[in-house]
Amino acid sequence: MRTITGTVKHDDGSAWAAGLLKSRLMEAFTTATATYPCEEHVETLDADGYFAVDLATPDTGAAHYKITTPDGQPHYVYLETGPATDLQTVLALPGQAVSQEAAQTVMDAHENKVDTHRALLASDLMENTILAAMDQTIHNIEMGPYLLTYNLDGINGYTATTYPYGLTAPQAMTLVQWTQSYFVVTTNNPSNYWSIVISRVTGETVISLSTANSSADMWHPTINTTFDIAALVQGDNLYMSCIKQGNPGNLKLFTPILSFHSHIANP
Repeated sequence: MRTITGTVKHDDGSAWAAGLLKSRLMEAFTTATATYPCEEHVETLDADGYFAVDLATPDTGAAHYKITTPDGQPHYVYLETGPATDLQTVLALPGQAVSQEAAQTVMDAHENKVDTHRALLASDLMENTILAAMDQTIHNIEMGPYLLTYNLDGINGYTATTYPYGLTAPQAMTLVQWTQSYFVVTTNNPSNYWSIVISRVTGETVISLSTANSSADMWHPTINTTFDIAALVQGDNLYMSCIKQGNPGNLKLFTPILSFHSHIANP
């Protein structure tokens, strides 16, 4: 376990009283004594904007978390077992599996104005860490044809379970959003609907949605941000399954778009 504490304030300096801080474990792991599934913990800030939370960490290596601050901004961090630390330190260097102690060293050097920056930059570890922190731009990539015409009735849409789109990850990345528009013809309800799932070819679900609660005969543009698996390595193969549940009408889709943070590393 690692204890994280902090006080969150608005831009004007006032306390973010009763705000919500969400911590979602992105990849399950097992320690010598327990198994930790992908789940979200929600902490309510007190009247002073203060919180304290214990987050699970593995025996070795780091746990991958998505921490969403009260302003709705997601932060992807890797957290190792260690002493209690503050939220500012945890969020300072997101997106790279590095030691929190290394992150604290950078912050101490800055705060104390000690002239150790040159030595830190000489380290490959710190150079990669800083480069990773710099890349906060969200990139977009389209999924391409997989079995695009399988069970497709022309412009009338898909008639049965199909696997229309696929993608090979061109680099290491952290997925942050899936944008998808769909249209179900005539019949769509909680008993007759489509499940749309993006998975690894090895079978693990990356993210999914259901059309069950959407109206038929209209386009539904959706933005989905809750991933079961967000971290991909270069060469990960993904594919989309459109699974017919009951007897819904035909399914029409626009090209799926995945948004991600890039992982920069030295060659």
